[in-house]
This record gives sequence, structure tokens and C-alpha cells, in this order.
Amino acid sequence: MYNMDVLYICHSDEFDPKFQHLDTCLAQLNISVELEFWQEAFHSVEDIHNLLNIAMKSPHPAMMANYYEKLTRMFLTSGNALFHAAAWARYYSIARSVGGKSEEELGRLAGQVLISALAVPVGQESEEDEAKGRTARLTALVGLTKTPTRTRLLNEALSRNIRKLAPPVVKNLYNILEVTFDPLTLCSSVAPLLKELSSDTNYASYLPLSLIAQLLDFVMSIEGSLESAYGPGLVKAFLMSCARRGDIRMRIDHASGSIRQHGRGPDHALCARQVHPAVCSGIATCLHNSPEAIAPSESAPAAADNIAAQETFAQLVAATNTERKALQVQRAIIVRRRELVSEPSVRKEKEEASCHAEASRCEKDEQAKHSLEDIRQKEQDRIRRNIDRDSIHRLVDFLCI
Repeated sequence: MYNMDVLYICHSDEFDPKFQHLDTCLAQLNISVELEFWQEAFHSVEDIHNLLNIAMKSPHPAMMANYYEKLTRMFLTSGNALFHAAAWARYYSIARSVGGKSEEELGRLAGQVLISALAVPVGQESEEDEAKGRTARLTALVGLTKTPTRTRLLNEALSRNIRKLAPPVVKNLYNILEVTFDPLTLCSSVAPLLKELSSDTNYASYLPLSLIAQLLDFVMSIEGSLESAYGPGLVKAFLMSCARRGDIRMRIDHASGSIRQHGRGPDHALCARQVHPAVCSGIATCLHNSPEAIAPSESAPAAADNIAAQETFAQLVAATNTERKALQVQRAIIVRRRELVSEPSVRKEKEEASCHAEASRCEKDEQAKHSLEDIRQKEQDRIRRNIDRDSIHRLVDFLCI
């Protein structure tokens, strides 16, 4: 991790008031976290976030690495597993970009990122509806544009090859919880891994209580010494949180040390949708093979009934096809008869239309002929009047002489 006891100040911004204020807030954050003054540390984080928003230049990567490392400690103390994992993812991204770390250190950081994402309880995203303003505020402090979720954090870790760099114990825990999830062998498979992780100070704080909620998706009760594994207060607090969110409805039997369900909560789909498909496929296969295992003697009659049903169905299909063809032939005959019945009337209508057209044409020709005769007659009358007028003028001229 980066030690920020020495402040990172660029020489070009040495006299910039914003950067001087940012250095002061970072120093306050370091001291508050070391002294575990978490309220003051949160105020310093908000001041740093506001200064980063108004800063014209990007701060030093080591400065941001220290900022996200302090956020991981704050979220871990407050019990916010979702944003604790998101802060680790941001810290790992900056640490990889800065460089200068050995393979062992990168592997430890990768394991920290992966196990923090696995430690996020399934269904915790349902709390977003209860305090959207607070969730949006924390999302901005972590430097994300979308609210983080357990699935999104795990997918991001896989896309960055964090799983390959993580220690073998963390990779095995991921495979058991996310790849080959088997509720019947989960406890026996995870117990040695948890024992190994508890011996490491970096991973000891991640108690996978979410396994209880995942197991309750498949079984109606869990019996065992829960108190010896996690402690009564921690188990009870986790289960009460799940019940408050509506993930499970259960009753704790302290006498027998068991948890029993009383139905599903309204938000059970948030848990069920993250179950690996192989589990559902195995359950479906077992249910399909159960009748044959319970009553194998009924398999032969059932096969005979199935063959008879198939033969009956084939006969029905053949009869249906024959009837369909007969209906098509009958339909074609009816159409042809209609054409034959309507043909004389159609022919008569055509003849009447032809006669009407011929009569109209003759009438038009006659009208044109009369028009020409009228024009000719008018022209002759005009010529005759002109001749008479000329004759009168010549006669008058002759008499005047």
C-alpha cells in the first residue's frame, strides 16, 4: 500500500490554493483513519471529492491510491461490503497503472479484490431502493458512474484477469461459490479454505456468512453448531439483516442450533437469479429420472401406450390430410360451376355494352354529319347574301350613270 505521510505536490501547482487545500485534506484523512476517527475521516473524504471535481488537473496517481486505500478501511469498518469491494477494485486499477509492485504484491492485491467481491452478500443490491440518495453519494465518492453490484464487480475482476493472479486458495473459493456451486457439499468443501484464509490477516476479516443465505435457497433448514463457527452475535446480526431486506423468512432455533425457513421473501428473485445454471440442470435431471427409479415396472406398459398413441396420432394425421384434399377438390368444383353459371350473363352484358357503344358511336357520327350540313348551309347563305349585295350595288351605280 502507498504511504502518504509524505504529500505529493507537483512543482507547477505548488502555489495553487486548491492543491494546497487538497494536501491538507489528505493529511487530515490519514490522521483520522490512523486514530479511527471515522466521522472526521468521512468529512475529509467528502472534501477531497469536492476538490477533485473542481480541480483543473488530475491529481497524482499515488495520491488517489492512498485515497482509495483509506476508503477500503472506512467501508470495512462501517460494514458496507459492497462499496468496500468497489474501493478495492479502484485501488487495484490505480496500483496496476502506476506499476512498481512485485508479482507477490500484485497477487495479494488481486486476492483482496476477488475475496472482497465474494464477501458481498447476495441480494444486497435490494437496499438501493431504501436509500437511493445515500447510495448515489457513496457511488460518487468511489469514483463510479453506476451503482456497483456483486455481479458487476465479479465480472470486472474476471475481465482484468484478477482470478489468474489471485492466490490458489482464493481461486478455489471462487470456483466453489460461483462455478461449481453444490449446496450438498458446500460446507465440507469450503471449511478447509476458510480455515486457511483465517490464518492470513489480509483475509481474516471476510467471514463468508453469505453462504447461509445461499444454502437457504435450496434447503428448508440448516442444522449445526453455528455459534462455534461464527459466533452467535455475528450470525444473528447477519440473518436479521437478510430478513429485513426480504431475502429470507426464517426462524432461529437456539435449542437445536438450526435455521428454518417459513417461505420466501418478496425479493427472493434477487438471490435465485445468481444460482449457477448447472445446479438447476442437475435438479431437473434428477426430477426427470425419479419416476423411472421409483416405478421401473411401469416402463413397459408406458412404452406400449406411447407406441399406440403415436399410431393413433399418425392415423388422425392421414385422415385429416385426406379430408383436406377432398375439401380442396370440392371447393374447385364449386368455383368452376359458379363460373359456368355466370358466363351467359357476362356474355350478355358484354353484348349489351357493345351495342350501346355502337349506338353511341352512330349517334355521334349523325350529330357530326348534321353539324357539317349546318355549317355548309350557313356558308352558302352567306355567299348568296354577298352576291345579292354586290348585284344591288352594281345596279345602283348603273342607274346613277
